[in-house]
Amino acid sequence: MAESFSEVGKALRASISCNFPGGGEFSINIGTDNVQVVQGMLKTVTTLGALYFGYKLLKPLVESAVKNGLGGERNDQEIRGIRPGSLHVLLHCFTDERFLEVLADYESGRMKERLQDEFLQVGFKVEGLKVVIENAVEVNKTKEAINQRSHINKDLCKDVKNTVLIDAERDREKNVQGNREEEIALESKQKALDIGLNLHGEYHPDTALTYYNTGVTQHQMKYYKYALESYKKALQIRLKLFGENHPDIALSYYSIGVTQFAMKDYKSALESDQHALQIRLKLFGDNNSNTALSYDSIGVTQHVIRDYESALDSHHHALQIRLKLFGEDHPDTAGSYNNIAVTQHEIKNYKSALSSHQHALRIRLKLFGKKRPETAQSYRNIGVTQHEMEDYKSALKSDLLALQIRLKLFGEKHPDTARSYYSIGVTRHEMKDYKSALESHEYALQIRLKLYGENHPDTARSYHEIGVAQHKMKDYKSALDSHQHALQIRLKLYGEDHPDTARSYHEIGVAQHEIRDYKSALNSHQRALQIILKLFGKDHPDTAGGYDEIGVVQHEIKDYKSALDSHQHALQIRLKLYPDNHSETARSYSNIGVTQNEMNNCKSALDSHQHALQIRLKLYGEDHPDTARSYHEIGVTRHKMKNYKLALDSR
Repeated sequence: MAESFSEVGKALRASISCNFPGGGEFSINIGTDNVQVVQGMLKTVTTLGALYFGYKLLKPLVESAVKNGLGGERNDQEIRGIRPGSLHVLLHCFTDERFLEVLADYESGRMKERLQDEFLQVGFKVEGLKVVIENAVEVNKTKEAINQRSHINKDLCKDVKNTVLIDAERDREKNVQGNREEEIALESKQKALDIGLNLHGEYHPDTALTYYNTGVTQHQMKYYKYALESYKKALQIRLKLFGENHPDIALSYYSIGVTQFAMKDYKSALESDQHALQIRLKLFGDNNSNTALSYDSIGVTQHVIRDYESALDSHHHALQIRLKLFGEDHPDTAGSYNNIAVTQHEIKNYKSALSSHQHALRIRLKLFGKKRPETAQSYRNIGVTQHEMEDYKSALKSDLLALQIRLKLFGEKHPDTARSYYSIGVTRHEMKDYKSALESHEYALQIRLKLYGENHPDTARSYHEIGVAQHKMKDYKSALDSHQHALQIRLKLYGEDHPDTARSYHEIGVAQHEIRDYKSALNSHQRALQIILKLFGKDHPDTAGGYDEIGVVQHEIKDYKSALDSHQHALQIRLKLYPDNHSETARSYSNIGVTQNEMNNCKSALDSHQHALQIRLKLYGEDHPDTARSYHEIGVTRHKMKNYKLALDSR
């Protein structure tokens, strides 16, 4: 039984969580002409750049304050050097989440406040501090890309996680046929425990083994709390009988870690795994399959807590041991390459991730051929990475290969088959093949309806994606119907106050707008805004977007006064959140200008459009559609003011 659970643990701990991050780089200029060293080391007022580059003793203090002010030492970011200028810092974020967090800190002014506090802590009195993102155009593009892919990535990530977890369940339950058999097995073990206690008493190896085996069955039945109690009881007995350095002690710690991981107590799981590893290193040394298994489990947990550098190191340790013990052509070696690839994907090293996934695939094809779930999963993982590299043609090919295998193995009515159809739909959408994308999403929906029924997150997600594809095909009536389906499910699952519910109201409003049902569109956008205000508060990008959408609809129904008020609300939020030269701020000025023009307030309209133009020229230059749009609106306004010569020049 102990050997059996070792395999179960291995399968379960291979379930690496993924975020499909992107991240990006900020080029930040930090400067002031008014900084004093208040510790008495320097009496003159100087610039921040001069302080850093001119005084060797103070340089480390400035560097420390800058690093702490930008978020401290983190695994999901890197300071890539401080260069001359006021202080020129390159901050690279490895994940989308961290990128958006840094951007929010900058836009809200928290970054500036934190930098001032950090400078004061090391003895520098800073006044008039200016913090400017110099690569604003690149940052805006990165943010837009993150927003576009965030919904898709959530779905792709869920696909990978769910599939691997299902594989783990499949491995665990090879010798168990249904819940009743598990219950009978648990009853038998509990009876064996009672007999063992009567025969041997508490502190006996057989009693410990029975507690342990009871924990195995409880874990299989997902009674994690009881499983943890049983494992800890077995550990307590074994520690008294054998002391720390014994194989059964290592196995107990390892199994405790597996259950803590399942309970999402990752900190405790990591501690338990590290206990098991230390014992195994003492007993077996580096070149042992159980030692490799401990490194593997540690890597999985480090990955989940986003310590990707450590996770990669742990998985490389496991791989090196497995290569020595088993060589290339072994399932565990393939598993290590797969785990390394998933972590490389997280840190946006897609080229290396693709190479590692291809290694795993080659091994699995040699060992198993095409007709195995592991091979299908490798093709699926390769497709995910190719998708991130925007090699959609190759991603589609990989997804189709995964689908063919899953259809042969599982048939149509299986979660993995549905996930493959869903992923194919996502990739076809990116390739602008909306008709085929729609077909794939409809296949996924039919399977999910049979498996889960209506009221399931995956069913709602399929309706949502179908609606998005129908909208792209300008079938607005069908898109509206699909989004309303998604909304009804999300209301049942989550209630009103949930981001997915708000997203459905938004999509419904967009579709209603397209079919010119402006009254309903206004109502839908107002519902979405109410939820967003509850969830995120006033000063949030989505709140500004909500006001913006409402303003557009109010403009359509010629309620220009209300439209102007809504667009000004959006502008005030965006001015707080973003620097002066931001695409969203330009959009607000443009919308305000269009509405002012309709209200015959041409002078104010001209001023608003010129504001938008100046921002767009700084962000994009002359040759950009938004810049052209601003010139056009300025021309329209001047024409209305009967300034025909200037109107002609603008156009």
